[in-house]
Amino acid sequence: MKEVFQDELKNINLHTPIQGSLEKGNNKVVLPLSWVDFKIRIGLLENHIFEKHKKELEKIGLTKQVELFGNNLQVFNKESLITQEKLEDLKNDYIHHYLNALSKELDLKIDFIGLNQKDELIVSLDKKLNQEQFLSLISQSGFSPQKIEIDWELDTKSIKIEQEKSKDFIDSFEKEIQEFQNVETTKNLQVEEKRDIQQSEQLENFHSQEDQGAWIGFLTDIKKKNFNLSMSKDSFTREFYDYCQNKMNDTELKVLIILVHKNPSKLNSEHKAMIKEGIKFGLENQKILNEDLKFTANIITKNKKEQLSNTEISKVKDYLDSLEKTQINEKMISSVDSFLKKNHNKTQRSL
Repeated sequence: MKEVFQDELKNINLHTPIQGSLEKGNNKVVLPLSWVDFKIRIGLLENHIFEKHKKELEKIGLTKQVELFGNNLQVFNKESLITQEKLEDLKNDYIHHYLNALSKELDLKIDFIGLNQKDELIVSLDKKLNQEQFLSLISQSGFSPQKIEIDWELDTKSIKIEQEKSKDFIDSFEKEIQEFQNVETTKNLQVEEKRDIQQSEQLENFHSQEDQGAWIGFLTDIKKKNFNLSMSKDSFTREFYDYCQNKMNDTELKVLIILVHKNPSKLNSEHKAMIKEGIKFGLENQKILNEDLKFTANIITKNKKEQLSNTEISKVKDYLDSLEKTQINEKMISSVDSFLKKNHNKTQRSL
């Protein structure tokens, strides 16, 4: 661990720009921090919680026994144990302990100011030392982060509360998707029941097989991948963004366009913020080849105060007019029209 820290001292850029303005006369320097040590400590904390609260974690749904290749194994969802918010708290606490230990080692008052873009600490010193002198002093002291004593503990009550919040968040999204799919399936079945031989060719375009199952596969796959263990909201959101950026298809993007402005809805503002971000990630998705769809998706994620140009409005209208009359297309047209009407009065188009 000491060798890792010494390497960080050697590799630090002494000219790293510091975010924010620096007052003249203040002795501010950049301090590399051993995040490797922090990550190891987080891993040890997760293992400690698992060993100490195994039964409670089973009740919460964060661990269970599964059969894999003929063997019974205990699987444990570490990613859902510590929320991103809690991780940030632990990170700040680590910085506090780190600087206290380093201050004592160097007999030097060190105050934390912030982090730069490389996640290095920006600190102020009570002695006049330049960047090179400060790092040289640390190197000569033999300071090692692993000597820092930190006693972290997480109680299962707070873990349970966070998991309940996460479950509600994920369940609401899943129920909205399932309800949407059930409505679409029912409507398409009703159309099929009514059609006769003369109408079959005309109605074939109305019912598209690709309209079925949008997002159901994603939800099923992440449950399997996670051994059906409880998942944190943070983990679910990361999986959602990754899917949007790399695997989402045209139909699933259309569903997001519908859901982001759907009202009434089981989704809250946090869900819709996630969906908006997902749509933005989808703009980078190489699997979505329809540039007009991507353009329309980008338009409806714009801020309410952003004014659309006549060229942008016309391009969206032309794309919507070109769509086949499937259930999902009709709903997406309605969603986009509603957005344009609500946020840009002069953009209302007649269906």
